[in-house]
Amino acid sequence: MASELLHLHKKNWNGIRLGLIEELEAHLHPQAQMQVIESLQKQDKIQLILTTHSPNLASKLKLESLIICNEKNAFPMGSKYTKFNPSHYVFLENF
Repeated sequence: MASELLHLHKKNWNGIRLGLIEELEAHLHPQAQMQVIESLQKQDKIQLILTTHSPNLASKLKLESLIICNEKNAFPMGSKYTKFNPSHYVFLENF
């Protein structure tokens, strides 16, 4: 992951700055997962798409960044896609 992130940050990169990470939880200790997810959220020059089955990882993400997928449906949680008001986001992120 680290080497791919370095490649995506190259100044002479000629493609989409997009990283795909599947099931981050599969090979990392839970404490390492939390450190990695916090670090990945600080990436602002590239877009990252992560898949996970871990509620622990999902709980560390900003709700605005989540898209919940179930069968053939996708539910983006961003404020322009929901009817939540700001207090709902605060509650759900604390929950």
